Amino acid sequence: MPHFKKAKFSARNKAGAVEKLDVDILISASGEFYAHIPNYLGTAADKSIIDRPGSKIEGRFKVVATTLAALERGIQDTLNRFVVPEVIEEVVIQYNIESHVAFAEDADGNIFPNASWPGAVWQKNNSMFGGHHAVSPARGGYSLAIGARAMLKITHKFGDNSEVTYAPYYKGASHLGHDNPAQLLNSWSALTMGNNPKEIPYTDEAAVFFHSLLMEMAQISRRIQEATFQQENLLALIAKKSATPLLTDMSSTSQVLRRIGSEL
Repeated sequence: MPHFKKAKFSARNKAGAVEKLDVDILISASGEFYAHIPNYLGTAADKSIIDRPGSKIEGRFKVVATTLAALERGIQDTLNRFVVPEVIEEVVIQYNIESHVAFAEDADGNIFPNASWPGAVWQKNNSMFGGHHAVSPARGGYSLAIGARAMLKITHKFGDNSEVTYAPYYKGASHLGHDNPAQLLNSWSALTMGNNPKEIPYTDEAAVFFHSLLMEMAQISRRIQEATFQQENLLALIAKKSATPLLTDMSSTSQVLRRIGSEL
């Protein structure tokens, strides 16, 4: 039958996969438009355009329509349906815990500013604390950063292609509330996870743990800043030699932070 034209079709999905198709469109003796497309698209094709007698070309089936527009639309719709990816949803907690500090310690775990103290050696797991040394100092001073969010992880998967996106998770409730653990954790605002957060499967217990950890961080920050932010307060603390009691009050916080390594 007369060849009418060559046509190109393509479809892209959310997994980043692109499917392309080149077909020859022909016209039958009765004036219908038809084409032969690969068998792997058969399950995605609308039954209304599939020609019952089928194609005589091996590995292909025949699609037909009364107009060119209808045939092209049918082929494009087939391609669009074919590339619909598998969608996998997981609830996770994204978190970031990082330290920026350098110190030495002795065999009993006592901390020293550097390794010049008798029996002191530089902390072996230096990368755990930011990897700082003489030529790579902690800018602005030593710090500890903690962040966590309850998230819905959405993976669009198609063949070897996949794309992952995240959305805040509130356990089916409003983002304005704080009645369940996911809401409670995500009620902490004005923070991000950085470029490479870690993640663990979501549990209510994990959400409560991170909420408590962020609460401790807020308490540390408030206690130190309220006592030292104003220079006159700082000078008064120095004069009273009260820095040690200031840190002693944080003993419960220190215990929480020391558990991080064993609980995560």
